[in-house]
Amino acid sequence: MSYRTPLEILQDSERHFSLGSALHYRGEAITLTYLILMLNTVFKLIKAGKTIEDHALRELAVMIIEDFEWLTFPDVKLCLRNGIKGKYGEVFDRVDVQVIYRWFEAYKSERLAASEKLRRELKRALDIDIEENAVPMPEDIKKKFEILENKMRTNEEKAAKFEPSISKKINHLRT
Repeated sequence: MSYRTPLEILQDSERHFSLGSALHYRGEAITLTYLILMLNTVFKLIKAGKTIEDHALRELAVMIIEDFEWLTFPDVKLCLRNGIKGKYGEVFDRVDVQVIYRWFEAYKSERLAASEKLRRELKRALDIDIEENAVPMPEDIKKKFEILENKMRTNEEKAAKFEPSISKKINHLRT
């Protein structure tokens, strides 16, 4: 599936795992290889005079995993696609570690804003559902809760009284 916004990815998040999870469950070699392949698409699509050397590309992949481990592979793909399209600024004949890293920083801001928007929408939906579907608590259940609360309070009071006497006995044994 091709996502167009971070919000679409978040709404479909149960289908994806994070870079950190890939690293943990698939291992460093596989995760880095896949990420490097994704990064290489940038250089196939953008012909710039100054590009990243192989060792720097690997280091960039490591930095991305370390700093953005919560991103998913669809997030990475969307970030790179947006960067290639110029959404995060012009390339100007230079695609290097700093340029691509800035793309990820810009995408992070987008992703966090989308996450906050989704959180607000879910909260609003839950608040509405609770109000619409609220059922008054039956009196017998209310009384059972009151009894349980009183028992808990009584047990806490007993425990508070019991603790000092135990401490005295333990101190007596120490001397």
